[in-house]
Formats: sequence, structure tokens, C-alpha cells
Amino acid sequence: MLSHRPHRLTAGIAIGLLASMATPHGIITKFLFNGATKVNASTRGASATQGNQLYMMMASAHVTGDHTVVGYEVFVQDQEASTPEMLELSLVKFASNGVNPDETPGGELHKASFNVFGFFAGRQAFQFLLTIGSQITIPRNHGVGIGLLPDPAWPTDGLSVQAQLNLPGDPLRPRVPPPHDTSVWAFERPPGATQAAPLGGRTLDTLAATPGYFGSILQVFNDSTAYGGARERLTGPEAIYPVASRGDQVGINIHGRDPAGFPVMVIIMAPRLSTNPPLVVQTPFPGYLYIEPFPPIVLSWHALDFQGKATVGPFPLGVLPPGIREWYFQGINLSVGGLFEMSDAVGFLGQ
Repeated sequence: MLSHRPHRLTAGIAIGLLASMATPHGIITKFLFNGATKVNASTRGASATQGNQLYMMMASAHVTGDHTVVGYEVFVQDQEASTPEMLELSLVKFASNGVNPDETPGGELHKASFNVFGFFAGRQAFQFLLTIGSQITIPRNHGVGIGLLPDPAWPTDGLSVQAQLNLPGDPLRPRVPPPHDTSVWAFERPPGATQAAPLGGRTLDTLAATPGYFGSILQVFNDSTAYGGARERLTGPEAIYPVASRGDQVGINIHGRDPAGFPVMVIIMAPRLSTNPPLVVQTPFPGYLYIEPFPPIVLSWHALDFQGKATVGPFPLGVLPPGIREWYFQGINLSVGGLFEMSDAVGFLGQ
């Protein structure tokens, strides 16, 4: 097998293996960048046996906010699961161009190594939530570094990362219309390279890896027939770039904090992200307003369930006239227990 070619996902294997972390204010709030709903490959990038450094840089419309991170969520595959593997994960800032990972010494905010697998046998794919035993505050725009160590036994043994790759002719490639199909979020730096480049030279690739966030998180989704057949809920690139002409319906998943305090999430909206977010909440957690203009529009409020969750929508994108289909959203988490917290900002750039 050529090292540049992605290794296909083992059909029917997608088992969750979660580690929890108790905190004073509730539960870990987490989500995968692309939800792993349209995984079509498992990849080590261009360098197979020699290892590789991969990066998944989060699109600003998917997550903009100063977050507390308590771990990592990653969906990986082992060619021989009976042998344990070492996986290196890191939190990475964006470079000054706002696209590439910051590979300077100051660009890596946290790094940890984890032993994964060592159970069952044969080719297996598992989703891991790996906690780090501490809480780290990271900048509003960030990504995840994934270090795959050299493995001379590949492809008989070794790790790869589950992904949705923009492979020509693949029925599961991301369905993002132009001009947005030039976006790049996944990068790689093979041994000997001085700088990371787009994974496989492609656009729109997503790797199933994200920080494990703790706090109030929003996630946009798109109920769409983008892949043909019945309407389905998509949380990957198609959620950022919905299309009214195919009947896309958009909405927001809410993940709040402190479910024991009977929280409510107020959702506000504005047509753009702020270039200089003001601090609007001091305690118990600093909170910034990431959308503008001020004051933003109050869209709705939602009582959260015992897991701290609720859903806004879906509603048809086509109800908005062309030209005003780009909106960003932020949540204000209110609780009778005294919690007042701003969520991250998310959005969609519809057409």
C-alpha cells in the first residue's frame, strides 16, 4: 500500500470508550469536529512507517472561544489492537495567517502521550476521551496536534486516525459548495519537512480529533440530503456551509454546564464575529462576547435537560433571503445556582 493513500475504515466498528472527569461544576462537555458521521478513511498521512505529525485546526465557524480543556477526544484505528500503542496529542495555536498551525515553540500549548489499545485483536477502531488531570485555558481559535510514532510493522500493526477525506469520486467526500471548497483544516508534517502542509494536498479534509472541552459549548448542525437519500443530521463542514436550494435545515446543539442547577441557555445572534471581543462577564468565569454588532439579537432561550443539553431548530435556511444567510450564535448559560457563563460562538455561512 502506498504511504500517501488513506487506509480504509474497518466497516461496522465504531465503539465509544469514554473516561469521565468529576468537576465542581458538572460534566465534561465534548463534541467531535465532524461528528465522525461521514468517516471514509483512516490515515497516517504521507509517511506511513516513519510516523507523521498531523494537525486538525478547528474552523472559526465551528468553535470560537476561550475554553477550558480537560483532555482530548480522538477516533483512532489500530491494525492489531492486541498490542498497546503510544499516541501523542497536543493543543496548538493558529499561525499568524489564521490558517496553518503555529509550529513555533510557543505555538504548542500542551502536549501529552497516551497509551491506547492493548485489548481485543485484529483491526479495531475506537473513540477515546483521554483526560489530562488538569484544566487548561486555551485561545479562542486553536487545533489539535496528533503525533503518530514510527512503526516499521505498518500496515500489519500501528495507529491511524479516522477521517473524512476529500477524495475524488468518493461518495462520502465533504459536500461543500464553491467558493468555500478551498478551505483547509487538516495538515501534516512528515519527517524531514520544515513546515506543515495540507494533508495529502487536499482541501476540506477533517480528522476526528478535538479537545475535550469543559464548559458551555454550542455546535451547529445541518439536516440535509447532501449525500443523497433521506435527510440526515450533519455536524461536519456541511453544517458551516448549508445550501438553501437543496432544502437544508439548520440548527444548534446546546451543551451547558452545571445541569444540577436547573440551567437555561439564552441564544443570541449577530451577522459576524467580533474582531475585538469585549469582556462582558467577570465571574465565576471570564466571558467574552464573540459576535457583533452590540447588542446582538436574542434568538431564543432553552431550559437544559439533566445532561445540560437542548436543541435550537432545525429551521429551513430558505426562510432567510439570499445575502443574509451568514449568522453567528453565542449562548449565555444562566443557573439558579448562580452560574452566568458565555459559551463559544458558532455560525453558518449559508447560500
